[in-house]
Amino acid sequence: MTSPWLLVTLLFIPGLFGLALLMNWLEVYFTHQLVAEEVADAWRSTESADDLERRIGLIVERVMFDLR
Repeated sequence: MTSPWLLVTLLFIPGLFGLALLMNWLEVYFTHQLVAEEVADAWRSTESADDLERRIGLIVERVMFDLR
């Protein structure tokens, strides 16, 4: 007869891997959504191409440093 701890371990370890994959997917998904919203807001609210380029550069810089 198998030990109950073996059964718990067989369920727990794959569950942890699944949770890690879910968290990674959620991070990527929501990062894309937030960046798209911020770029759209920058696009609507800027008057010049230089200002748009500066604002998008700040958005990308913030996202790249947050992901590290």
